[in-house]
Amino acid sequence: MLSFSVCRRAPACSKRAPRAAPRVVILLCLLTPPMAFATGTVTDETVLVTATREPYHVEEAPFAVEVYTRADIERSGAANFYDFLASQTSLSVVSNFGNPSQRLIDMRGYGMENGYQSVVVSVDGHRLNDIDQQAQFLGAVTLASIERVEIVKGAGGVTSGEGALAGTINIVTREHSGGELRVAGGNRGQRTADFAFGHAGERFSVSMDGSHSGLGAQGAADDIGQHDRTRVDAFALRSRLRPTDWLEVRAGLNQYDSLGVFRRAIPRDLINDQPTVNFGNKRYNRLDLDSLRGSVGATVIASQRLRFEADYSSEDKTSQLRDQFALNPRDYAYRSTRLAAFWTAGALSLTGGYERLEGERVAAATDYSPASRVARNSEAGFLRGSYRLGGTVLSAGVREETVDFHYADATGGSLGRGERLHSWELGASRPVSARMQVFASYARAVAAPDIDRFFAPTYDPSTFDFAGQTFNGFIAPVRADTVNLGSRFKMDDAWLSTTLFYSRLQDEIYADPVTGTSTNLDRSHKLGFEANLVYRVGERVSGRLGYTWTRARVDREAALPDLGVAAIHDRELPGVPRHGVNASIDVRLDARVTLSANQVYRSSAVAVGDFQNAGLSQRPYRMTNLALRYRATEHWTAYLAVDNVFETHNALYVQTPFSITPTVYGGYAYPSDYTRLWRFGVETRF
Repeated sequence: MLSFSVCRRAPACSKRAPRAAPRVVILLCLLTPPMAFATGTVTDETVLVTATREPYHVEEAPFAVEVYTRADIERSGAANFYDFLASQTSLSVVSNFGNPSQRLIDMRGYGMENGYQSVVVSVDGHRLNDIDQQAQFLGAVTLASIERVEIVKGAGGVTSGEGALAGTINIVTREHSGGELRVAGGNRGQRTADFAFGHAGERFSVSMDGSHSGLGAQGAADDIGQHDRTRVDAFALRSRLRPTDWLEVRAGLNQYDSLGVFRRAIPRDLINDQPTVNFGNKRYNRLDLDSLRGSVGATVIASQRLRFEADYSSEDKTSQLRDQFALNPRDYAYRSTRLAAFWTAGALSLTGGYERLEGERVAAATDYSPASRVARNSEAGFLRGSYRLGGTVLSAGVREETVDFHYADATGGSLGRGERLHSWELGASRPVSARMQVFASYARAVAAPDIDRFFAPTYDPSTFDFAGQTFNGFIAPVRADTVNLGSRFKMDDAWLSTTLFYSRLQDEIYADPVTGTSTNLDRSHKLGFEANLVYRVGERVSGRLGYTWTRARVDREAALPDLGVAAIHDRELPGVPRHGVNASIDVRLDARVTLSANQVYRSSAVAVGDFQNAGLSQRPYRMTNLALRYRATEHWTAYLAVDNVFETHNALYVQTPFSITPTVYGGYAYPSDYTRLWRFGVETRF
């Protein structure tokens, strides 16, 4: 049976003013391009950004954005989409508390524990965010299917919906014409097989792609001889039919099956010398995921100025997590409806729409919890517009959304809650010269809590074994007000974009590391600077250099004595590195051979869960990757890739690991990206 308590807030507390970003770093980023490059071009002005449903050329977008094209993906040498995001973009990506098959994503300083819940991820407009605390599963997004990746920062909530506090990741798939096949294998049981083929015509197109990938043991066996391992099988089918000039009909099918057997936390002192040890000889966790999604849609062109779109998707997913306590089988059902109208008249364009998302989770009974059913349904209307005045672009949008929660279990416990959410955006971009564009934007974004946030774990007081869960009170939605100021500077052989941002948050959600209770931080903020340089030197060398400086702090959080939550005042938010660097370079050795190198660095941070900043730290993350490609013929390519060349022992450091008794403090880590991996593969096009 559920027990109930209420979260109470305390009066406001004072806070110190945030420190400014290092001026020297900013100055160097601004001065670098004019000193280095000369002829040619590295920017493609035809690249469009569609994440906000209104297409913008990348150089005129009135918001901060990173765009990665098909060519970027092919040059990267990445084994899967997670690896591409981790090695090529400004995002922070780590294993999900030991699980490399379902990783955590952070953008703009929301932390490795909760950052993924502050980003909306979509594939062709379909949201991948779950209704509970499961992270978005991106392992099923095959590299062969991607046309481009758009990472919108500090904007996108009007059209993407609640949850876009940090921004959105929009994945656009491509239509295949012909076929592609890639097969690779390597050490530690690595194996990859991708295929893609299809037909693309003016009236009809069909595309099919799929993949199989796996990784064998990296650590020692558990108490039953089981090794850590991962496997993902994915398949997608997309079709488009244009029977007339005014009608387009779409249909799609997506399926994936995933297995992740992953290790528990180990003492941090063992990371350097014994990263593969199974501390305490404990049973490994195992997560099985299986999903099937179907979608249909249509576009009606009413006139040259007006068109309508309608899309519907249905997904059924199962999840089975076996941890040290029990098997937790869960069934999910998602139903999504999207209606939109697009109107253009000269310099003015308007987009309006209606969206409804129905999500349900049914959990079977376990030794520690009764069978339960949880529903999270949302309904929204939005309006967004832009106006072009010469080279100036002005944009604005507003969204109103309702989110309803319903919970019922087999013991008769039940609860319900409804929230009404409002978000809006303003933006402008303007050229100040033939080479430079400036932009500014303001956005209010909101995020409703996931359904797991209303419950806290309970433990047996004598053994500290998990004993179930209790209702810990309703959690308020998060509100984030973000200001972006940025510039884009275009040279003959370089493209530099810079952004300075500030986000002020009310009721940021977090979980107390000791009690497991979820509640809201009264006030917090993020301050940051981002720079992204794309360059070319002559005809043989090109690359990308990205830098982020982020300061995330908790301004105040009142104590909640009834829940055992201590007060927090003017502290660093755990799990947010101050500095991040991502550098890639491609060198064409001759007409057939290309060498690519990539370096990722994230500075140290406060360990996850250490909200009092007691001195527990996340060690710096370092990763060096190399890839060599040899194009034997027009249709055949061979490649050799090595990840983590110097075998740096990276890990996610935590104050209190979820798999160890709640009285243990500090000194634990989940190994992540700690072994050297190499693989050899061949690709063919036909």
